[in-house]
Amino acid sequence: MNTKQNHISYTYFVPAFLWALLILVVCLVPPKYIPAVEFNLLSPDKIAHAMLFGFLCLLLNWALSKNNILTYKNMFLLFACTVGYGALIELLQMIGRSGRMAEVDDILANSFGAVMIYLIYIVYYRSLNRKTA
Repeated sequence: MNTKQNHISYTYFVPAFLWALLILVVCLVPPKYIPAVEFNLLSPDKIAHAMLFGFLCLLLNWALSKNNILTYKNMFLLFACTVGYGALIELLQMIGRSGRMAEVDDILANSFGAVMIYLIYIVYYRSLNRKTA
């Protein structure tokens, strides 16, 4: 019987948690403090969304890696959580009274950033497996 238990160090998740908190604050700030941008998937606003959520996905995968629990299943779970978090923030914008508007293209931009990092980590994970094989 194996008595050794896997121990997850949650301190590696602190940067991701703090980044997620920053995203929440930035995305819920009243629009009077944000310059208006017309619809454009390559606008600075959409690029910022992709970078915010891509970096969140990166921090979460880094925490998995530091805890030696980087697996396809865990990477996909955190990717899905990142996309879900982006959608939740858009929902909060829709029901909140801050004057922010929920936008489908913001969800797409958030998801695009997370997808890019997820795919990069898949390639990285495969390269790690080749080195150990």
